[in-house]
Amino acid sequence: MTHRTPARLALALALAASACRKPAPTPPQPRAARSAAGAVAAAASRPPFPANTLSTNARRDCFDPAFQTTRVRLRGTLIELCGLLSAQPRCYEIDPIANRVEETRVDDAPTVAAAEPRFDGPFQRVELANRGWRVSMRGGALSVTGPAGNHRSVTPSQFGFHAYEDTALLPWTDSWYAVLVGIRGADLGATAVVDPFTLRMISHSAILPCGRDL
Repeated sequence: MTHRTPARLALALALAASACRKPAPTPPQPRAARSAAGAVAAAASRPPFPANTLSTNARRDCFDPAFQTTRVRLRGTLIELCGLLSAQPRCYEIDPIANRVEETRVDDAPTVAAAEPRFDGPFQRVELANRGWRVSMRGGALSVTGPAGNHRSVTPSQFGFHAYEDTALLPWTDSWYAVLVGIRGADLGATAVVDPFTLRMISHSAILPCGRDL
């Protein structure tokens, strides 16, 4: 029979007790912020924006000052804008890539005036956020924040618009870009394409009033 000294017995009891204890849980680690290098890699992986193809027409269709927008919706890569003119429905297709606007016939065009146009699709009036970037029109300026945290604010006049409250935002090309489109007032039909990764405007089309040549 083996005899244990009090010291050896105490050590054995301590080892047995420690073996029965459950390991302390690992505290949750804070999520690391997305690095600038990761944002650069994401920007490099996005598809290039299609090259602009200018219309060959000497004139583009235009919006009468009395036109009242009733509905805005996205049809593929075209923005359809319907409204009333002299109580009659009229619709236009806006192409931000080709910088073109053309009158079109739409079977379900709204026939009743509305105080605010109806939006069909991913349109937002004030703020849009996708893929780590954010575009906001709060406070009267267009604020763009990229995935890496880079930031830029642009006034309407710097962006070729009169007032941001007469525009809407929508994601473009699977949310890699953002498009600003004028839905009423002096900016009706105008578009601007924003690259949130570089904070740059890569396309802009201002719509002239009826009766003026390009």
